[in-house]
Amino acid sequence: MKVNQFPKHNLEESLAGPELELVDRSDFVDTMSRVANSVNVVTTSGSGGEVGVTVSAATSVTAEPPTLLVCIHEQSKAAAAILENGVFCLNVLESAQQYYAELFAGLTADSTENRFNKTNWTRLKTGAPALKEGLAVFDCRLDAVLKEGTHYIFVGQVVATNKGSGVPLIYSQRAYAQPAWLDEGIPE
Repeated sequence: MKVNQFPKHNLEESLAGPELELVDRSDFVDTMSRVANSVNVVTTSGSGGEVGVTVSAATSVTAEPPTLLVCIHEQSKAAAAILENGVFCLNVLESAQQYYAELFAGLTADSTENRFNKTNWTRLKTGAPALKEGLAVFDCRLDAVLKEGTHYIFVGQVVATNKGSGVPLIYSQRAYAQPAWLDEGIPE
């Protein structure tokens, strides 16, 4: 699959004012840490391997056709595998599934050999591992790939979904959390 680069615009030509400098990396990262995101595990399977990685950068793009995107670091084994496999599955974690976030982020001493055991994982249409008890599961065929800075942006068209129950696992301010409304019951 061809990887597209975002077009770079000449700010002096497109803006009336002077060229604007970007904030420094540490300020950007610290400020972004205050944004609350769902915690997800992106998986893939095929000739490029069966791998998964924890990500927080995932969002819907459009409902027609059903499309979403995920952002994965260029050095991740998952990025190379998705490029070769042409499929991925976005597994949105439920608040009690922090273990999976840490496992696929490489933060546990657990063996990577049995990450996709049949007890907890299944397959939908693409063959990428889908978490049986995931809060929301989106099985995708790769539609487009963009590259920006250190990350690939994988755009996937959704070919199957699975809806679980519970509330999302959230990551904000460098810590896991759950929505405050959990104590009040799950909203309808």
